[in-house]
Amino acid sequence: MSAKCKPTKPTKPTNLKKAEVIPLQSVKGRCPLCKKPISVEYRPFCSKRCADKDLGQWLSESYRFESDEAPETLETTEDEQ
Repeated sequence: MSAKCKPTKPTKPTNLKKAEVIPLQSVKGRCPLCKKPISVEYRPFCSKRCADKDLGQWLSESYRFESDEAPETLETTEDEQ
């Protein structure tokens, strides 16, 4: 006959340290869009509304970085392929 194995209780490791809780730093500053005090949750913005508004401006390409490079056009990328 086959021998049955008894299940053993899991043991807790003894060399683990407790997790240290680091508090959030106090938030100082102003929202870049509306100049209200910023919120920890939506930093660097004051609210979800301002964070979403900023994201929308990035996605609609309202924000631009200046560059010395010539802008790429669809025609030049098609010619290279």
